[in-house]
Amino acid sequence: MKQWLFGGQSISTKMALFAIEDYPGLIVCDLFGEDSYFADADLFWQKQNEAIAAKRDAYLEAGWPEVAVLEPGQHFQSWDCEKTPRKKGGKVFISVSHRGAVECHEGWLSRKEARRARAQGEGGEHEESAAKPSRPELTGPMQNYLDLHRHGAVRTAMLDHPCVALRLMVAHAITGSGLWQVRREPQRTANEAVAASLAACRPKPRSPKNGARCWRCLGRPTRRVR
Repeated sequence: MKQWLFGGQSISTKMALFAIEDYPGLIVCDLFGEDSYFADADLFWQKQNEAIAAKRDAYLEAGWPEVAVLEPGQHFQSWDCEKTPRKKGGKVFISVSHRGAVECHEGWLSRKEARRARAQGEGGEHEESAAKPSRPELTGPMQNYLDLHRHGAVRTAMLDHPCVALRLMVAHAITGSGLWQVRREPQRTANEAVAASLAACRPKPRSPKNGARCWRCLGRPTRRVR
């Protein structure tokens, strides 16, 4: 019923940045008069945008270097920003929801802008370029060769002791997040020489002798009873 009365969009008067007395349209109250809503959504947004523009100008006059007004419905991604004071170039971000709520986030910079500002503060672009990581000594194929053979050595060590692999899985489940899985690593490589070398050193499965099991699991080897 409320959506039908307000044309599919009900905006509470609590969301207004402007004075309610300046709104020339109709304001509708609920049955008990506790909440009130703007009957004309287009007229509300006209007045609300004017109030947002005035708030942006007030921030600029107060000395903030930049004020960014986000698109309606666009959330402010605080995880991708760093808290930065105004004296160090911090900006103001104004987010607006589809229901008309306005929130001002003072003193923020994107991570990229914050890193650039720190580099310039430490000595300019020369220090920024010098801080870049140097090129690794190992090339791509050589690094792939070493990684695969290291993984193959760990896999060989776990064939005789499957409980170690089980304990490793449990450790990942306890210390990691809920987004984990256990699967067999395919060990793929585009280099034919690396694939041939890996296949040559890959061990064959061995069956236990006399019913012996992993001493880590049982503490001592066992024998079959005939």
